[in-house]
Amino acid sequence: MTRGYYRALLAAALLLAGCKLPLKPMQMNNKFAKTNQDLVQATSGFYKAIEPAFNPAKGSFNAGTARSALRDIEDKVSKASKYYEEASGPSNGSSYLGAYREFMAAEQKIISECLKPMLHIAEDAKKSPAEKWKEISALMDKATDLEQPKFKALIDAQKSFCEVNKLEVK
Repeated sequence: MTRGYYRALLAAALLLAGCKLPLKPMQMNNKFAKTNQDLVQATSGFYKAIEPAFNPAKGSFNAGTARSALRDIEDKVSKASKYYEEASGPSNGSSYLGAYREFMAAEQKIISECLKPMLHIAEDAKKSPAEKWKEISALMDKATDLEQPKFKALIDAQKSFCEVNKLEVK
């Protein structure tokens, strides 16, 4: 029997036993990029949903749409965090995977400390649009402050990982 047959047999046994195979370098990098694209799209949807609360020119605020957009972000971050906590990468990818896990932890913190309060502010009928904007913009700054150091560490880890694995950084 061939070496490929034994590898396939081992892979099948690991999957049946509940073990996940390590991500390959390009697979890991592409999976991170796809997760990031999904998060950007979900976050953009949330911002568009709350924007009418502080900028009436954008239409009327719909709390249900905003809550749904927040749940979408929470779901995406939760699933990604769980997946990457259980995932293993290539032997030379531990720092990149670790940086991504820390980035996901920062995203969880942003949800609880920034996005949820933004939604509550947007829903507060007693506040004027100007008051809402003042509070929401401060929370946006806080979210940036929480995310930037983890994102920078992630980008640095990605550059190193891609260089070692001869992958192009895009």
